[in-house]
Amino acid sequence: MCVHDACQPSLVTSTALLMDRYAGTPMDFADATCVLLAQRLDVHEVLTLDPRGFRAYGTDAGQPFRMVLDPPVTVPRRNAVLPRIWP
Repeated sequence: MCVHDACQPSLVTSTALLMDRYAGTPMDFADATCVLLAQRLDVHEVLTLDPRGFRAYGTDAGQPFRMVLDPPVTVPRRNAVLPRIWP
């Protein structure tokens, strides 16, 4: 197990800048530290019960986070018969 200390002065400053960047989206200190940690560890998957903010957040490289609890996206097979949704 590895412990990361997000209370170092440089990380607190980075957290504040990140919260400023996403001022239009509710980002609290916990969300900001999770985003910074994900960037530091190059992780793109997020497990959260409140995915609203994380859908708007991204990495420094502009990569969106993948919500672990979202159902997988399925694409119909070619020539698949799709159900009619209108009468």
